Parts: sequence; C-alpha cells; structure tokens
Amino acid sequence: MKLYHWTLNRTKLKAKGFVSHQDRHSEGKLGIWFTDQLVGEPEGSKPEIKMVTMEVPEEDITQYEEINKGSGYRAFRIPASIANQYELQYPTLYIDRGVFKLIPF
Repeated sequence: MKLYHWTLNRTKLKAKGFVSHQDRHSEGKLGIWFTDQLVGEPEGSKPEIKMVTMEVPEEDITQYEEINKGSGYRAFRIPASIANQYELQYPTLYIDRGVFKLIPF
C-alpha cells in the first residue's frame, strides 16, 4: 500500500528519519500521520511543504489505522520506529491547470 505524508523539513527527515510526536488531533497517541491518498487541495499547499511516500504491506499497518468514516480516505498513525523501517520516496508534486501528479525522484 502506498502511503502519503506531508513534511516541512524533508532534509531533516532524510538525515534522521521520523520522530514520533503528539498533535492536537491524535487524542494523545504518538506516531506519524499517513493517508492512503493525497488529502486536501495540492494547489493550496505552501511551497515549503513537501510530499513523502512509502510502500508498506497493509498487514504491517492495519493496527495503526484511525477511524475516519465517510472521509473517503484511510488514515494511519504509525510509530516512527515502524515507519523508519521502510524506504521513503521524495516525489515532486507537479500541478498544471488543476491536474496534479507525483513525479518520482
């Protein structure tokens, strides 16, 4: 399964990997938030926000899935120690006239 994550500091992520943290939406759970598809409008994202993807066997992450009924996507809060076991990809998001795609690099 391909998972998507947005980050402000891709350079730090490449050097040190993910670090588990809490945010106000996690109900106290530690982990890194991933989705199974791009969420939100890419045209509205800030230029400094970069995309990170990784391929993960679904059976390795089902226990970390969050319940998002009716959202249209699946979300996972994966511990950093698990996420760091997989190879990260750093694609470029290409946007042209409302059409967007990820270009792998």
